[in-house]
Amino acid sequence: DYAKKLGISYKSAWRLYKQGHIKGYQLPTGTIIVEEDKQPFTGNRCIIVGNYNNIEKLKEYATSKGYQVVDVLKEMDFTRDDYDILVVWHKNKMVDCSKYIEQLLRKLGKRIEIVKDG
Repeated sequence: DYAKKLGISYKSAWRLYKQGHIKGYQLPTGTIIVEEDKQPFTGNRCIIVGNYNNIEKLKEYATSKGYQVVDVLKEMDFTRDDYDILVVWHKNKMVDCSKYIEQLLRKLGKRIEIVKDG
């Protein structure tokens, strides 16, 4: 079940399909066939990466944006694929090659949100 895989309800998946955020087609029986390989899902599941001092602020931020917090980490694990948004407190917390990480995540259908820039 595609909705279960994404960690969202059936109704949310249906709404996202109807809005065009989930690509697929409907069979005459009513079953929706999702074309996962053709279009990455752009949802609201996030992973928070931060330290002890800003974890609560990052959680509040994510909640205020309507994100579903999947996990809170001290260091990013780039092997994970169960999120759509990477939330960090400050751009300096990203490694020196953050531009390349952003490009890679974009290709994977992910994005980074930096709460405090500068």
